Amino acid sequence: WLKGSIVNIYNVVGNQIALYIFILLFSYGGEGARGNYGAAALIAAIISYSSFLGFALYPKLLAERKREDITTSMKFILMFAIPMTAGAIALSDSYLSMLTVEFGEATPVLVVLAIDALLGTVSGLYGSVLLGFEKIDEQAKISFRELIRSRMFIAFSLPYLHSLITLPTTFYVLTTYALNDVEAALCVGIINSSARFAMFLILYTIVHKIITVDIPWRNIARYVFASAVMATSLFVIPHPKTILLTLVVTIIGGIVYLALLMAIDREARVLAVTLWQETMTKVKGII
Repeated sequence: WLKGSIVNIYNVVGNQIALYIFILLFSYGGEGARGNYGAAALIAAIISYSSFLGFALYPKLLAERKREDITTSMKFILMFAIPMTAGAIALSDSYLSMLTVEFGEATPVLVVLAIDALLGTVSGLYGSVLLGFEKIDEQAKISFRELIRSRMFIAFSLPYLHSLITLPTTFYVLTTYALNDVEAALCVGIINSSARFAMFLILYTIVHKIITVDIPWRNIARYVFASAVMATSLFVIPHPKTILLTLVVTIIGGIVYLALLMAIDREARVLAVTLWQETMTKVKGII
């Protein structure tokens, strides 16, 4: 237990070091940059909520290690993460204006962070796959030498590599160039997202050496198509600036996406029917 805890602590420390990039933003970018980044990050973080749809994947893989469970989780997560990302990009100015009108200028920051949130959601899925198939910690006794050489330790070391890329780059950019508030927040977002993408490629390579993940490309194409239609519709209409109107437009966009997706995707129709049946069963049980 102590040996396993050391690796977990090692990973936690690495993630905390990676967060120092925001200390650099606060210190050298100014309060305006901090506010713009924080506002955009608050909206983009909602996209990551879709990852909870795959919450059961890790224990499921520990118990059964079925490839189809990975594909199923990926479908459910991306079914909601992709349209949420598209919606955040299409109505970025409206969502930021919900906080305060001054944050409306941080639209490009939200675009970058929305894409980053989608990438982080997919990375989290692959992280669950790696931990679910890693066998180094399934025995009562753990060899510390084998633990250090394991794929799990490599994955837990990625935050340190991430920091090695982002911290010096961020320090150089923020201290060398005269950036305004939005530019400073945007640069930090781009640097952090680029490093996250590089770490995802490494994680992707590690996972595919363990197991071949069947990526549901056809389903993803349908999600992208329905999201593109929804986002285009939201983009061309006048963008609201009030909370109530923004929420109404968001609901309408969600209806457009779901209606189109159920028209072109059979699994979406099955899911909708199942959810309706489960809901009615719960309601009858309460009554």
